[in-house]
Amino acid sequence: MAVNGHTNQVGPDHRAGRRRLRRARGGRMLTGVHVLASVLLALAAVVFFNTLAAHYTIQRDISSSRVTTLSPKTVRLLSQLEVEVTLMAFMSQNHRLAGDVRILLRAYEAAGGAAGVATEIVDPNRDLVRTRKLVEAYEVTEENTIVVEAEGRRKYVPIADFLEHRIEVDGITAAKKLVGFRGEQLITSAIQTVLESVQPTVYFLDGHQEHSIGDYTRQAGYSSIARELRRESVTVKTLRLEALRRVPEDAAAVVLAGPRRRLADVEVDLIEDYLEHHGRLMVLLDPAVDTNLEELLGNWGVQLAQDVVVGLTLTGSELLISDYGEHPVTRGLTRLTTMFYQPRSIRPRPGADRETAVDKPRVTVLAASTKHGWSEFNLEETPPRFDTEVDRQGPVPVAVAIEKGTGLGIEVGIRPTRLVVVGDSTFVGNAALESGIGGNVDFFMGSMNWLMEREALLDIAPRAPGELRLEMNSHQWRNLFLLVVVISPLVVAGLGVVVWLRRRY
Repeated sequence: MAVNGHTNQVGPDHRAGRRRLRRARGGRMLTGVHVLASVLLALAAVVFFNTLAAHYTIQRDISSSRVTTLSPKTVRLLSQLEVEVTLMAFMSQNHRLAGDVRILLRAYEAAGGAAGVATEIVDPNRDLVRTRKLVEAYEVTEENTIVVEAEGRRKYVPIADFLEHRIEVDGITAAKKLVGFRGEQLITSAIQTVLESVQPTVYFLDGHQEHSIGDYTRQAGYSSIARELRRESVTVKTLRLEALRRVPEDAAAVVLAGPRRRLADVEVDLIEDYLEHHGRLMVLLDPAVDTNLEELLGNWGVQLAQDVVVGLTLTGSELLISDYGEHPVTRGLTRLTTMFYQPRSIRPRPGADRETAVDKPRVTVLAASTKHGWSEFNLEETPPRFDTEVDRQGPVPVAVAIEKGTGLGIEVGIRPTRLVVVGDSTFVGNAALESGIGGNVDFFMGSMNWLMEREALLDIAPRAPGELRLEMNSHQWRNLFLLVVVISPLVVAGLGVVVWLRRRY
C-alpha cells in the first residue's frame, strides 16, 4: 500500500524493536512479581520466626562475667526441690536491670526440679488490673521487687539490691563504683530461707548498755541490722542472762553488741558454758571498755589490747578495710570495703599456733589494716601519730573467726563451737548503715550465716560486671581523632563524589 508515493511497510528493525519492548515490559512485570513475592516471603518469615520466638526461647549468656548464668550450687538446690517455688517480679519494663532480671528468672524456671519454679513478671505501670490483684495477694508495698514464695512463706528481694558497689578512696575523696551483680546470690538466698520450715532465732544480749535492736536512733540504734536479719528469715529477740540464767535451746546464735558495762562473773560463766556445749557467739567490742570477757576470749585464742587501730581513713575517725583473710565469712567481700569506726585490735593469742592439741580453737583473721596502719596505744592523742617505741606496725587484725570441735578424728558429725570477735560495734549501727558502705552489712551477715551454718548462702559470690578499658597515650589519641573525625568522613565523601560522577557521565 502506497501513501503519497511512499510504501508503508513494517520492516525487520521495527518488528525487532516491538519485540524488545514487549520483552522489557515482561521483564519489568516479572521483576515486580519477584519483588512482591520476596516481600511476601519476608513478611511470612517474620511472622513465622516471631511465632516461634513467642513459644520457644533459646537464650545464652555470652557476657564475660556470666552474670545471669546460675552457679552449680543454685542448680543443685533447684534440682532437689520438693515443693514449688514461685518467683513473682513486680518490675517496670523501663528498669535498667529489666533484661537481666528476665533472663535470670527464666534460668531459674529452666533449672527447677520435679516440683518446679514458676516465674512471672508484672509491670505495675502497664498491667494495672493484674498488678492490683497480685499486690493484694502478695502484700507488696514497693515497686521493682521480687517475691519469693514457697508453701505460704515469703521473702521480698528489692531489685535495687542486685547491684553491689564499693567505696573507692582517692586521696581524701571517696566514690562508689559498681563491682558486682548479686541477683543470683539474693534470689537463691531467698529460696533457701523460704524452704526452711523453722526460722533460726538470734538472741541479742541486753542489760549492759549494749546496742538495742529496738533502738531506732542513728547513733546507737541497731534497728536497721535487725531488719536485715528479719529479711533473711531470721527471728530476732533480746536476752537477759541474769533473768533466765541460761541461753535458750533454740538459739541459733547469740550476739553481744558493744557492752558498756562489765558482765557479771555468773554471766561470763553462762556464756562459757554455752560455748562449751557447741554454742555460736558474735562479740562486738569497743576500745577502752572493760567487759570482763578478756580471760574467756583468751581461753579461745584471742588477745585484746587497750588500743585503737589506725590506717586508711577519710576523716580520721574511721578505718577503711579491704584486706580480708581466707574464710567462708569473707568469701563475698573481695571487692568490697568495710568501714570500722576506731576499732580495737583483735589478735590471735601469741603462742596459740604452737599448741599441739588436736581440738584446739582455730583462729582465723577476717579483717586487718594494711601494713601502713598501726595499733595506737595513746588513746588521747589527736591526731594519732605512730610511736616506734609504743605502737605496733600493721597489718593489725580487727576481726577474727574461731572454730573448735572439728578436729581430725574426734567429734565427727558433732556441731562445732563457733565465734566471731570484732573490735567495733558501731560499724553496723543505724548511722553506719545509712552511709551506704557496701561491706558493712555483708561482713555482719556473712558472719551470722557462718555462725548459723547457712553456708549455702555464703557459697554464691557476686558476679563481677565485665569492664573494658581502652588505655592510650596522647599520640595514639591524636591518631584516633584524625582517623575517626577527619579521614573517615573524607573517605566517605570522596566515594560519594565518585559514585555521583559515574552516574552523571
